[in-house]
Amino acid sequence: MFVDESGLSERPSAVRTWALHGQTPLLRHPGGWKKLSAAGVRFGKVAAELLTWHDSPTRLSRVEARYRTAAFYRTKCRYLARWLKTHVPPPREVWLWGAGRVTRQRFQALETEGVRLAGFVDVDAKKQGRLRDGRRVVAPEKLPPKNQAFIVAGVAKRGARELILAELIRQGRVEGEDFLLAA
Repeated sequence: MFVDESGLSERPSAVRTWALHGQTPLLRHPGGWKKLSAAGVRFGKVAAELLTWHDSPTRLSRVEARYRTAAFYRTKCRYLARWLKTHVPPPREVWLWGAGRVTRQRFQALETEGVRLAGFVDVDAKKQGRLRDGRRVVAPEKLPPKNQAFIVAGVAKRGARELILAELIRQGRVEGEDFLLAA
């Protein structure tokens, strides 16, 4: 174990340094609060206000249409469509996980960009077996085999990403090969 004024480590630092004649060379290396704490540095809250952030209600990103969520998803879909056309060759189908109105609207631009959605996947039993935008909605366990279906997970609800990921991995699907988390 090596301990010096910069902290502690199980491995010594091996770096080169230099200084002008008669001055002490400085050893620069990545540190962190743990190393500083181990070296005896005290931490505390600064009493002074260091930064005041003014977030105006007229700020461009709050009022300009180019910054709205719909514009963001149109741009996202443009690049996602390029990726899908390159990495998901026919006859493999593209399925969108999320049959709710918001998810369907956000990813509608995929079809504008030339990617046809074969259907939707949803955990909501009320949606399963029905048609949305002329396509069927299936339960996750009713998805076509992974060699026939590529999944784009578009649900942005908090916690959904983790649940979708767990289910697709449980089915033996591989992220980047069989599905993308795109919300």
